[in-house]
Amino acid sequence: MSQLIMNAILAEAQAKEAKALANLNNYMTSAVGVGEHPDVVTECSKLIKDIAEARETVQILQSLSTPAPESNPQVQPGPMTGPPDLAGPPRMPDGSLPPKETMREPTKEDLDKLGIK
Repeated sequence: MSQLIMNAILAEAQAKEAKALANLNNYMTSAVGVGEHPDVVTECSKLIKDIAEARETVQILQSLSTPAPESNPQVQPGPMTGPPDLAGPPRMPDGSLPPKETMREPTKEDLDKLGIK
């Protein structure tokens, strides 16, 4: 897979996560957002699934661009067979690494807002 395609998929996943987080935050903090949707729980559940899907996509992209650990007995070490632009983590269009804050773990505040203990 070319680096340009991987960058596009990464950007799309990051945008999907950011949009879902913004909407979820709106539901959790604003009565205006709640008024438009009578079934807020279902809407929030959909947004959480969108966040999970986006984060999974980022993880898969990272796993495709980093060598597998040697301790995994199912993976046979060998030379990389793909194009040379797959070496290393996914890159932004300008060649830089994606910002770390786009791939952070949820904080206690995030979990509290979602009602997860």
